[in-house]
Amino acid sequence: MPRVRRIIPSEGALHIIGRGNNKRLLFKKERDYNHFKKLLQEYKLRYNCLIYHYCFMRNHVHLIAGVNENSFLSKMMHGLELKYAQYYKKRYAHIGHFWQDRFKSFLIKDDIYLLACGLYIEANPVRASLTRHPTDYRWSSYNFYAFGYEDKIIDIDPYYLTLSEKPDERQNIYRGLMEERLLEYKRLQLIEQ
Repeated sequence: MPRVRRIIPSEGALHIIGRGNNKRLLFKKERDYNHFKKLLQEYKLRYNCLIYHYCFMRNHVHLIAGVNENSFLSKMMHGLELKYAQYYKKRYAHIGHFWQDRFKSFLIKDDIYLLACGLYIEANPVRASLTRHPTDYRWSSYNFYAFGYEDKIIDIDPYYLTLSEKPDERQNIYRGLMEERLLEYKRLQLIEQ
């Protein structure tokens, strides 16, 4: 049975998830994260896509990508996943499928959800008990938005800019939004107290 053609809007944002086959690790060492990040930078530029938020977990990646009529999201993801799989297989003598199925994509319908989805993916390392706070996790876009750290992958989330005209205030509001989210996760017992 043929695969259903992926529907990608001509303009908008999508939450993308790529997972290692059988939930296997995608990243074993720091250099692996760095290599994936370098490839993402290259392929987003090549195929005219925007990256608003990201989080690289051990066995999966989250991206929030922006597209327009000149973007080629499927080509970006195909090239990114293929090149990274080739790198990983050569470095670790891996044999067999590397990625689990095709990447998943979910349409983000409005600006408010764009920011909420960004906070959701940046909180993933806390929910997975990889760190106690998103500030301490190097492989996400959180510190760019919360503290203004440089990150060449990021194209600024347009809704983030509406939080305040002043960068320091915007960052403070963003940190507050994350704290509210983490408190809610604790209340729901999605993360340890």
